[in-house]
Amino acid sequence: MLFIKSSALAVLALAASVSAQMNHTYFTNPVGEGQVYTAGDNTTFSWQLKCVSPNIYISSNPSKVSVELVNSTNSNNAYFLAEITTIDCTQNQGNTNWVIPAKYGDGTSLFSLKMVFDRGNTAYSGRFTIPLLPANPAVLALSPLSSLALLQ
Repeated sequence: MLFIKSSALAVLALAASVSAQMNHTYFTNPVGEGQVYTAGDNTTFSWQLKCVSPNIYISSNPSKVSVELVNSTNSNNAYFLAEITTIDCTQNQGNTNWVIPAKYGDGTSLFSLKMVFDRGNTAYSGRFTIPLLPANPAVLALSPLSSLALLQ
C-alpha cells in the first residue's frame, strides 16, 4: 500500500512538473547539447505551444515572431548574430526550414536559436556547432602559370 501511495505521489509530481513546463512556447528541435549542423545544409527547427494568452510567453504579433541565431558559447552572455526567419506561432506547433549559414562556422563556437516575445521573454533551442568548412580546393590548386599571372 505504501509503495502504491508513493508511486502515485511520484506520478503526480511528474505531471505537475511537466504541466509547469508547458506554459510557454518552446523549441522541440534542436534540444539538448552537441548537435552538429553543416553549413549550407537545409534543416528544420520545431516548436510547440501558441504564443498567445493564457501562455506566459506572448507576442503582440504572433504571426511574425522573430527567430534569431545567437552565439551561445558563453551561455550567460549569448549574443545576436542574425535574424533567420519569423514564425507563425498562432498554431499549437510548427516546423520551419532554414539554411545553416556558412559564415559563422568555425568548429568551436556554440550556437542556439532564440524566439523573441513581448516583455523581454525569450525561448532558446539546444546548443549546436557549425564546423569550419574546408577551403575550396579549386582556389588553392593554382598552377604555377596562373600564380605568376596573379603576381603581374
